[in-house]
Amino acid sequence: MRIELAPEIKITIAAPWYTESEMVSHGKSLTKDGVVENSREMREVLIGKLPVMRVGVCAKDIVNGACSGERYVIEPFCYKILFLLQFFYPGIVEWAARRLYMGKSGTT
Repeated sequence: MRIELAPEIKITIAAPWYTESEMVSHGKSLTKDGVVENSREMREVLIGKLPVMRVGVCAKDIVNGACSGERYVIEPFCYKILFLLQFFYPGIVEWAARRLYMGKSGTT
C-alpha cells in the first residue's frame, strides 16, 4: 500500500506490547457454552509475569508515531529488540517463548 498510495498517504504499522484490556488485565474469556467468565488463571496463561502497557500510553505512542511519519511504531523498547531478534534469529526466540510459556511438565 505504501508504494501504491505514496506520497499522498503514509502508512504506519503499529505493533504494541500487551495492552490493558478486559481480556488481558482481568482474564475475561468465553467458555465453551458462550458464558463470559473472569479467571485469574486465564490472565496468567495469557501474560504470566510480563508487563502490561497502559492504554493511554499505548495510544499516545501510536498517534505520535503516525503524526511524525514513522513507518513502524513498536512499543516498548524491549519489544523492538525482540522484533529484531525474531527477524535474525527466529529459532532463539521460539526457544525462549517455549521456555516462558511451557510449564515444568511440558504442558501449556
